[in-house]
Amino acid sequence: MRKVFAAAAHPMTVIGFDHAIRGTFDAISIIDVLYKIPIEEWDPLLDRAVERLAPGGTLLIKEMDPTETLKNRWNSLQERLVSMIGLTLGEAFSYEAPSDFIARLERHGLTEVGAERIDRCYPHPHLLYVAIKR
Repeated sequence: MRKVFAAAAHPMTVIGFDHAIRGTFDAISIIDVLYKIPIEEWDPLLDRAVERLAPGGTLLIKEMDPTETLKNRWNSLQERLVSMIGLTLGEAFSYEAPSDFIARLERHGLTEVGAERIDRCYPHPHLLYVAIKR
C-alpha cells in the first residue's frame, strides 16, 4: 500500500484496475504484480499495457529474478508466509528468467528492452525491466 499512496501523491498518476483505465500514457509501471498472476495471463495483460502506451512511451516492470538462487529462496519463503496470512492478493507465484522475460517483451513489439538489477543491499532479487514502444 505504501507504494500506491506514494505514487498517488503525484498529480500525473493514474492508478486502478486494468479494465478501469482508459487513454494512452507516456509511461506505465507494473510493480510487483506479475508474479501473483498465472504466467498464461501475462501476455493478455502486457497486450493491454502496450495498447495504452503512447508511441515512444516507456514500460517499467519491477519483478523478481528467479535465477538468483539464494535471494529467490528467501523471497519464496517470505511470499508464502505473507500469502498464508492474507497480506497479498493473487493465486500464483509466477517467475520467468530475465532472458525469457526480455524476449516476451520484445514479442509484444517493445524495443530497447533491458533489465537492471536493483537489489543491492536487499534480500530480494529485484529487477527493473525498461522497454520502449516503437
